[in-house]
Amino acid sequence: MSLLTSQTFAEAFVKVISKKTDILFFNTNEAHKEYLSRQNGAKFDIWKNMSQTLNISAKKIHDYYHNTWSKQFYDNISEYRDQIKKLVKSSYSQFGIQETVKNVQNNLKISSQNQIFISKLFTNT
Repeated sequence: MSLLTSQTFAEAFVKVISKKTDILFFNTNEAHKEYLSRQNGAKFDIWKNMSQTLNISAKKIHDYYHNTWSKQFYDNISEYRDQIKKLVKSSYSQFGIQETVKNVQNNLKISSQNQIFISKLFTNT
C-alpha cells in the first residue's frame, strides 16, 4: 500500500480526471471543477481508477477526498453562522423547513457571490 499525501492524491486525481474526460488538465482546480460536474456513478468510477493507480482502497481515497483534500477548494462558512441563524429563525416559523432551506441558500448565494461553500449546503437532501 502506498502512502497517501496531498501531492500524490492531487497527481493521481488530475491524471484520472484527464484520462476519463480526454481533456488534459494542468492543475487541480480545473480537474476538481470537472469532477464536481459529473454524475455520482461517474464519481465512484474515479475512486476505483485512483485506487488502481495508487494501490489504496477506493473507500480510503473517497474518504480522504471528502474529509481532507477537497477542503482546499471551499471557503469557511463560519463567518456566515450568525446570518444563517437569523435567516432560519425569521423564515422557519413562517414557511417551514423546505422553504427555509431555499431562503437560506438564496440569501447566502447573493450575499457571498465570490465564495464557494461545500456543495451539500446548496442541495436539498
